[in-house]
Amino acid sequence: INNVLERKYNFPIRIGIYPGLSCMFYCGFCGRNQKARYPGNIRDGSFEMFKNIFKSMPKTSTISISGGLEPLTHPKIGEIISHAKSYGIRVPIITNANNMTKKFLEKHPGLLELDSCRVSLYGVDEESTYLVTRKKGAYSLVKNNIVEFLKIRNDVNPNLKLGLNYIIIPENVNHISKLMDYIIEVNSKVDNGSGIDFITIREDFGSVTDTVKDDGERASELSGFLSEDDRNKLIKSFDEFHSKKEKYCPKLKVDFGYALDALNEGVYVNQIKIHLIH
Repeated sequence: INNVLERKYNFPIRIGIYPGLSCMFYCGFCGRNQKARYPGNIRDGSFEMFKNIFKSMPKTSTISISGGLEPLTHPKIGEIISHAKSYGIRVPIITNANNMTKKFLEKHPGLLELDSCRVSLYGVDEESTYLVTRKKGAYSLVKNNIVEFLKIRNDVNPNLKLGLNYIIIPENVNHISKLMDYIIEVNSKVDNGSGIDFITIREDFGSVTDTVKDDGERASELSGFLSEDDRNKLIKSFDEFHSKKEKYCPKLKVDFGYALDALNEGVYVNQIKIHLIH
């Protein structure tokens, strides 16, 4: 704060790295320009830029690799992570895990050097996943990728934390119990150690998406904010969620954020709204 007041340069505490060149999903609550796609020939120049950033970062700063566009679409994503780690930088990533196949991990071993990997989960079955992503087969592909990643993680780097991020929208308020079923199923398939370490659950704050209407297939149209009825349903759903968690996943860390914390505690609250005065 003092540096700001004195107009003195200060290296940012956290730097967001957004290396994705494209995204294969068309999620209705994503604020990205869904027409956006970078040419693959920028990969070398962007890698050099990232390396220069890592080299100049003080030990007090951290980075976060995320989207917009899906970070695993960068052809040098593994090298980017490895280079950052070579400077002692902690590296978390947020990904939709669509590309995170066993073959992809073999080609990009730097992904196993991560400190944490948070997978944005867009559904608990094929139907709900397609509703949001508009990509057929995404549910089974991502789930299998998570299972295989966890198995390899347990052998190569057990300190790497893998978690899920789940956005609550009116279309999935009844899926919270199923969300825990998803975690239980994934963990049951990991036979060489621990499974999913954490989950963050968030409310959709209604970001506006520049949707693309090609062939009438892409760009999900979601119904908007959670209603009073939706919020009351969530209170009951969270009870079921916690009953299963305590029985099957007692070590799982759950973060509801400030917006859902009261509902999780059984207390009804409405959405926080900001009114702009012109």
